[in-house]
Parts: sequence; structure tokens; C-alpha cells
Amino acid sequence: MTRLFSITIVTTVLLLLIGCGGRNGIRGSVSPAGNLEVMNDFEFVGQDGRRNRLSEHLGDYTVLSITRCDLDTHEPALGVLREILNDHTQAANVRVVGMNIHWSERGCRTGDHCHLVDSSHGLGTICDSTGAVHRLYGAHSEDRLIAIGPDHKVRFSSPTSDARAFRQNLRSAIQKLAEERGTVDDYLDPDK
Repeated sequence: MTRLFSITIVTTVLLLLIGCGGRNGIRGSVSPAGNLEVMNDFEFVGQDGRRNRLSEHLGDYTVLSITRCDLDTHEPALGVLREILNDHTQAANVRVVGMNIHWSERGCRTGDHCHLVDSSHGLGTICDSTGAVHRLYGAHSEDRLIAIGPDHKVRFSSPTSDARAFRQNLRSAIQKLAEERGTVDDYLDPDK
């Protein structure tokens, strides 16, 4: 019984030290998923204390906004991601969700683990306290927007500074999916 207790304690400590868990072990250097490659899944702790995976919260299209904060504020700028999601609130039969994933080089006051800070109306905010997800998706030198498609592959990505092109690519992808499903919405028509 003592041995089992020791193993449990060691395992728990290791999980806490690792932070977010990804497919490649993301403490060090990893190869980020490129376009048309299967997305990198990762684990985070929900507000209820349970472990979740990104793959459990995907929409037909999922937009990841990976940002760096100067302070441990849990309040990064969500403007660009909210605008992108608002573009598609009227999409019939195409569910678009967003995950705002932020990290600070100073770490997080709530611990050394990846955790959900807030979630509402198709938008989740995750604190990437160790920067693991940041590294996992290759956001080394700048904030990034990443689109994950219905096949769970990275469809396209861009620096946040190039959000306009990202939005156009996402609009085209959603329109194509809506057409495949036989539901093209008026919001997709630029003349309306």
C-alpha cells in the first residue's frame, strides 16, 4: 500500500511539473503542426478541476489565438478573436468556436499547469502557464491565429498582425463547408 501511495504521489508531481500534455512531450523543443497536419492536442484543467483535451472542445472550425501577455493578468486582448467569431455567428450548420490561449514569461500565480480561465458562448480562455502550448504551435516570436478544420487538421495559420488574410481564408473555408452541407448563408455574401 505504501508503494502504491508513493507511485501515486510521484505521478501527480510529474503531471504538475509537465504542465499541459501534448502528443510530443512539450517541455522542450517540439515540431509544431504544419498546415494540413493533424493538430497538436493538449490537456488542460477545467474550472471544475477535471482534465480536458482540446480535441473534446472543437467546432467544425476552431480558431486558436495564441498570445503572450506581459503580466499574469488572465485578461489578454481578445478583440481580434471576438471579431473573427462574430463574423460567423449566423453560420447555419457550421459551428465556429475559439480558444484564446495566453501565457506570460513570468508564469501564472495559480500554478504550473494549463487551465481554463473562462468559457462562454463558443469562446474559451486558457492560461498556458508554462508556455507549452505556445511552443507546441510554434508561436515563438509572435502571436498567432490557427484554424483547425473539421478533419482536426491545421488548415492555415498566420501571425495575429495579419488577421485580415486569416479572416478571409476562414470565411472561404466556412463557405465551402456550408455549400457542401447545402446551407449557404446570407452573411457569406459580401454584397449583403
